Amino acid sequence: MKASNIYHYCHIKVKSSQKIDTRILPYTDFTFVISGKLKYTVNGNEYELNSGDAIFATEGMEQSREALKEPAEYVSFNFSGDTFDFPVFSKGIITPAIKGLVDIYPAAHMYDTKGATFEKCLYMLNYILLELEDSYKAKGRIFSSVSKYVNCNITLPLSLSDVSDELGFTKEYVASAFKSECNKTVVQYINEQKMFLARNLIESGEMSLSGISDYLSYNNYNYFCRVFKKVFGTVPSRVSKNKGIE
Repeated sequence: MKASNIYHYCHIKVKSSQKIDTRILPYTDFTFVISGKLKYTVNGNEYELNSGDAIFATEGMEQSREALKEPAEYVSFNFSGDTFDFPVFSKGIITPAIKGLVDIYPAAHMYDTKGATFEKCLYMLNYILLELEDSYKAKGRIFSSVSKYVNCNITLPLSLSDVSDELGFTKEYVASAFKSECNKTVVQYINEQKMFLARNLIESGEMSLSGISDYLSYNNYNYFCRVFKKVFGTVPSRVSKNKGIE
């Protein structure tokens, strides 16, 4: 997977995005949003791009962009090369590594600075394509990665942000990929794993209920009880009394 030629590159901030009339692409257009919002239509399908989202429209596709009266920062590449197997729209796929890479390159457009700007843009694009390829491959491994991190840190306060930061992906990407694989949210999974441990601790009788709540980093005992009941259908005190789920 490699781009062989690049025709246009820009990394710009705009107060409002301009309309692009419908066209048949003579190249691949890869655009992603750093902040704000853009709206594209590709082959009749509308896509709203927010921070971290990307659109990948290949040669021969019909594409247009809607004018929006709101600010946006975005990056766009027009190029040709090997056949690419990326989806047209990807939510939250732009990793911190990609954002960091485009941040260190100062040009707004490919020819805004002197020197080997074309080569810099081409090398940058190919690195980003490899990073994206790794991200798409990693999508099938998200559950394994999330599960490992959560269970190794089960007693700590955990959130979607904690997990995504550890994995090196955006919150949107981790949330979408995990939900797609498991049909539940990351937060639901975290709470379930904490409650499974809580039940084991309750049944062992070695800790008080409030002690277990604190141990699992639930600062609010009533919230801990509500989560427990949502997972098991009964309150912790009943399990403590009966030494098991009825």
